[in-house]
This record gives sequence, C-alpha cells and structure tokens, in this order.
Amino acid sequence: MRSLFVTVFSLTMAAFVPPALAQPAGDTARQPTESAPHHAAAADQKFFTRAHDDNRMQVELGKLAKEKGENELVRDLGQRMVDDHTRAQGELERIGDEQGLAAPAENEPTQDPAYKALSQLSGQAFDDAYIQHMEKEHTETIATFQGEARHGTNPELRHYAERQLPMLRAHEETARVVHRQSKAPAGHPSSHAQPNQAQPNQAQPNQAQPNQAQPNQAQPGTAP
Repeated sequence: MRSLFVTVFSLTMAAFVPPALAQPAGDTARQPTESAPHHAAAADQKFFTRAHDDNRMQVELGKLAKEKGENELVRDLGQRMVDDHTRAQGELERIGDEQGLAAPAENEPTQDPAYKALSQLSGQAFDDAYIQHMEKEHTETIATFQGEARHGTNPELRHYAERQLPMLRAHEETARVVHRQSKAPAGHPSSHAQPNQAQPNQAQPNQAQPNQAQPNQAQPGTAP
C-alpha cells in the first residue's frame, strides 16, 4: 500500500511540475544563439580565405605583367601590385595566425583560369586583357572589403578591410587611367599623362607679372 501511495504521489506531483522545470530551458532556448557565433566565425573565415587568395593572385599576375607587359605603365602597375599585395598578404597572415584562421591551400598559379589565359597572350593583347582584368577584379574586391568593413564580426579582420580599401581604390583608378591612355591616339595629351600624378598648374601662383610701363621712366619727346 505504501508503495502504491508513493507511486500515485509521484505521478500527481509530476502533473503539476511547470514545463520550464520539466525540461531545462537551456537545451532549446540556447539553440538559436549558439548558431550565431558559428555563423560569424564561418563568415570571417570566408572573407579571410577570399582576401588571402586575392592577394596571392594579384602578386602572381603582377609578376606576369612585369614580364610580358609591352606598355611601361602596365609593367609599372604590375610592380605596384607585387609590392602592395605582398605587404597586404603579410599583414593578413599575421592576423590569421593570431585569430586561429585556417590559411587556404596555395595552388599553382597556372591552375587559375585568368592567369592561364593571360600567360598565353603577349604585346598589346596582353596589356589590354591584363588592365581589363585588373579593373574587374578590383571592383569586385572593393565590394567584398566594404562588406567586411561594415558588417564583419572579427575586429581585426574588419580593421584590416578598412585599411586596405584606399589601396584597392587607388589600384582600380590607376587601372582605369592606364586603360584610357592605352586607347588614346598617339600625341593625344592623355597618352602622356602619368596616372596618380598631380599635373602642374599652367599659371604659377604668387609670381609677379612684369609691368608693361615702367614707372619713373622719361618718355621720349616730353619736357623734363
């Protein structure tokens, strides 16, 4: 009888246990929030991988431009890509090491479709294709970095994106200027202008202009 009473009592009390006590809320309530850090970490890793690959390919394509470029401006742009993106890659790798981000596998440049296509060109054909690729790639990369700078959850990566944006915009503008100059007819003023260089002013400020009439100078035929 006592055993039956204990069983009935236990079942009765169980019927009045609040649902919050019957099942720990943490098992379900934390599920939506637990996925948020995972999603943020995945987004950070995706940006890191994209930036890592972009830097590496810009360096390799820059080396190709230095070797195959016909126009001196194209070769100069290639050198600038090598210098700037080597520096940017070094900074990114340091952040990756500190933040525990996995670096992507580095495939041979020849496996990249753009590199493979450009390596088969020469002369003006190479210059045109390389410059057009630089414009397109930097437009897309700028959009990616702007998104990370505005919405990134990792402060180090967000600040990295902010720091690189001026460089990327300068590269894009330089590629556009070189593109315009390469299409300008020989002798046209735009074919001689250097990209990202200030043009000298035609009139120099703070320069005294010579007077046409000199004061205190006796004019011929007049009485002193």
